[in-house]
Amino acid sequence: MDRSDIRAIQDALNHLPLQCRYHGVKTEPPSPLHEACCDTGLPARRRQQAQEALDRQRT
Repeated sequence: MDRSDIRAIQDALNHLPLQCRYHGVKTEPPSPLHEACCDTGLPARRRQQAQEALDRQRT
């Protein structure tokens, strides 16, 4: 993955919310049957997971 790929992914991630409107940064799922704290927190949770994966790729 080159720098332009990373930049494109980062730009896309920046369009997702940083936190849930209702739960803030606490987007962890309440149980294994859920993906995030709630439907509103789902984009923030996915952004967090994608950012972590991107950070791992950079190292």
